[in-house]
Amino acid sequence: MVPLVAITVMFLWALCYPFISIGLEYSPPLLFAFIRAILAGFALLLLAKLLGRPPIVGKNNWIAIVVIALTATTVGFWGMFYAGGILSPGLATVLTNTQPLIAAVIGWYVLDEKLSKKSIIGLFLGFSGIVVIGLGSMNIHNEELIRGIGYVLFASIGIAVSNIFLKRIAAQVDSLYAMGWQLFLGAFPLAIMSLYLEDYSEFQLTPDLVTSLLVLSLFGTSLAFVLWFWLLTRVPLYQANAYSFLTPILGMLIGFLFYSEVLTLSQILGAVAVIAGIWAVNSTRSRELQSS
Repeated sequence: MVPLVAITVMFLWALCYPFISIGLEYSPPLLFAFIRAILAGFALLLLAKLLGRPPIVGKNNWIAIVVIALTATTVGFWGMFYAGGILSPGLATVLTNTQPLIAAVIGWYVLDEKLSKKSIIGLFLGFSGIVVIGLGSMNIHNEELIRGIGYVLFASIGIAVSNIFLKRIAAQVDSLYAMGWQLFLGAFPLAIMSLYLEDYSEFQLTPDLVTSLLVLSLFGTSLAFVLWFWLLTRVPLYQANAYSFLTPILGMLIGFLFYSEVLTLSQILGAVAVIAGIWAVNSTRSRELQSS
């Protein structure tokens, strides 16, 4: 069940990339990110209310929700949307996928999730596969390279920190309310930054923009985040994060199947390395469970 849910989450996140590209043609990035987050958050909060889910209680849980909102939604969306307009897809993909490594290091000390040698090798093998996949589309001559790298690394650190806090409260709060509130609260700093930094004359409310927002908000964000939260209640963070290396691979498959993109040898080899890395991480965990 865990692998199926994990692959579904990564597929939903991979599906986001083409719809983000469509939406950014009609909206400034921060405004687009704000609308995406606020719609997703509102949808989850409404669903939680209709289903009668238990509300979040406790000061510590609310502090965690606010931290997650600022790191996952505000910092994560801000960094990724801005970096997307600066970095080449290959370099952005590689840098984004430093997040599982960052989270594994933090989780080692904060969550006491000790990694075996095979798990460490698996994580680095998966990351190496991402590097191989991204090599073909890297552009290291961009004059804004350092700024773009800063954006995406800042976002990756933010997401890694948010995952640590999510893991800590996963068994204590309702998933719909937790994800709904963090998206809803994290959207407002994006709106404030958008007001000061962006030109709204670029905004065009077209059918394509509405479609991309609905797909991103309901499926790429709301559904994906709730499934991700469920995963964190079932497996260690480093194991769940290992699956995130699949996102660019699934993105390649989407491009191959629906956009007639050609798969290169380096992409295929990188995919093999990623799959081997995920297998290494998960086979280690399986033996740990059997021996416990």
